[in-house]
Amino acid sequence: MAEYTVTEKDVEFIPNWDGNKDRPEAEQIKFTLKYLSTSQRAKCWKFTADGVIDPDYDKLMINGVSNIQNLIVTKKGGSPEEITTSRQLGNIPGFSELYMEVGTEILILNARDDLKN
Repeated sequence: MAEYTVTEKDVEFIPNWDGNKDRPEAEQIKFTLKYLSTSQRAKCWKFTADGVIDPDYDKLMINGVSNIQNLIVTKKGGSPEEITTSRQLGNIPGFSELYMEVGTEILILNARDDLKN
């Protein structure tokens, strides 16, 4: 019988978006990313007829982000709101580049499907 040990660990990701990495460490926007299960992966992307990955960024973000730190957004005429989930981030206009950068990092993080890799 083959036996495998699977380590489920979160990974901290600090995006480059808007000079984020140049900020003091305590002020950097940070995402806690997680490895996707096999069934989550099947929902988050598919392959096109020519073998190219076609990601669903909304599903990648919902399934692959467990926490967001240090992101506060003030909508015009509103109060500051701390953004801690990918659902919150996805509903705010003007953050598509950040959304895509984090979603791409989730793809890269989960590119290895074989435990031997």
